[in-house]
Amino acid sequence: MKWLMSLREPMGRLLRWMLDIQEYDFQMEHWSGVSPIMATADALSRVYNREDVDIPGESVATVEDEDPVWDLPDKAAIKDEQRHDLGDLEDFVERHEDGQYVTNEEELMIRVVGGIPMMYTPEKLQLRILRYFHGAPTRGHLGVARTLRKLERHFWGATIAKDVSHFVRSCVICATEKLTTTKRQG
Repeated sequence: MKWLMSLREPMGRLLRWMLDIQEYDFQMEHWSGVSPIMATADALSRVYNREDVDIPGESVATVEDEDPVWDLPDKAAIKDEQRHDLGDLEDFVERHEDGQYVTNEEELMIRVVGGIPMMYTPEKLQLRILRYFHGAPTRGHLGVARTLRKLERHFWGATIAKDVSHFVRSCVICATEKLTTTKRQG
């Protein structure tokens, strides 16, 4: 910790860590080991007095099982928004006689490309779907190409490639965690 705070010109992730740590008011204190066994002990292996630790029951955080921000919209919501965007789905299918566009048994608009059925992405739900495929905790903030590839396995839209590119490039988490490859000047 002292080493990090004493760096003259930190760069990249070290700089971000240093800035994050500076937000807290703390005092560094060294605890020396008492016996040869404790000479190589770290903070996690040191014995402490459990009575000194105050953990009131009311302040313990609970985690919800499901977070609606990271869920895909349900099929009923997609169906309603598809009807809003495309109008009457049967008329839309008839106007495109090439067989690419069909409605499935749940009356959802499907586009079949290379034998792969993909659901139409309604404009109103697109941000939520993009957030799910790029930023959900199980998705890993993949780049533009990999996010688009995963999304196109299930959904399609007229401007989906452009929208994915814009969404990923404007992702705050990706921008702060991206490694810089520029050489240090000097």
